[in-house]
Amino acid sequence: MLNRTFILLSSAIVFAACNNNSKVQETQTEKDSSANSIVWTQVGFTHPESIAYYENENCLFVSNIGNDDAVANGFISKLALETGEIIQLKWCDSLFSPKGIAISKSALYVADLKYLCKIDIASGKILNKYTAPEVGMFNDIAINAKGEVFVSDMVTSSIYKLDTLGVLSSIYQNDSLHHPNGLLCKGNKLFIGGWGRLDDSKTEQDSVGTFWELQLETLELKAISKTKLGKLDGIQSNGDSLMVSSWKAGELFTITPDGRYNFLLKTEESVGDFLYLEKEKKMYLPLNFQNKVVVHNVE
Repeated sequence: MLNRTFILLSSAIVFAACNNNSKVQETQTEKDSSANSIVWTQVGFTHPESIAYYENENCLFVSNIGNDDAVANGFISKLALETGEIIQLKWCDSLFSPKGIAISKSALYVADLKYLCKIDIASGKILNKYTAPEVGMFNDIAINAKGEVFVSDMVTSSIYKLDTLGVLSSIYQNDSLHHPNGLLCKGNKLFIGGWGRLDDSKTEQDSVGTFWELQLETLELKAISKTKLGKLDGIQSNGDSLMVSSWKAGELFTITPDGRYNFLLKTEESVGDFLYLEKEKKMYLPLNFQNKVVVHNVE
């Protein structure tokens, strides 16, 4: 998602240029059933953007962008999985604009504006910060089975990789990505949710994003979605298919590797980097504008 300063600009853009053709259509019955599937709602956040599950403590971590990335008032919250009770609102603070988060072993990785931060989960302390001079704005994170960390740079339409030796480098740049947002690793593939052009004064079709597949071994890029689906944000795995959120439309849907997609859930605008737990059959949704986290049952 976007940092707080960037949200103010983009809010005016996306409100003025909502692409109705890119939205997955749903019936009124489907909209109504979404409200009935809510398990719990927790408020008190400051522009929540991403959610990660830590199995060792059966808890959730939630990134909070904060109100002003110039003064480092972003933070990470810690929640109880079952109830959403806030265990510690500012479990790790003094971050600039934390967005995507992901866990590998005992560390929480955070995309914090121009830095990829590694946080020790046991202490909540930042162990290291990684960046490069050309970084525009880090957004989402994905980690593969090798422990390599991938992060999207939304401004420069680039993908960075932090290798297992702690070296951060840009591995792919392509303006055709139109500002990548969400990431998910699956085998040797990196799935990418495109936000679309930042300047929505372009055509409607160009202003919304495509769902991509990047082969990590060959760096071959392939468009999965046959049409542009919206301001794409979070990506989660669900068997052979994937779950994707459309930030502007406030919708979630499934998409298969051959590009077929189906409506899944209607929520509110500004749904970000959500979490799906297959065992729980629940989706944990951060709602940025509303400063809350909402959990839905999903069969």
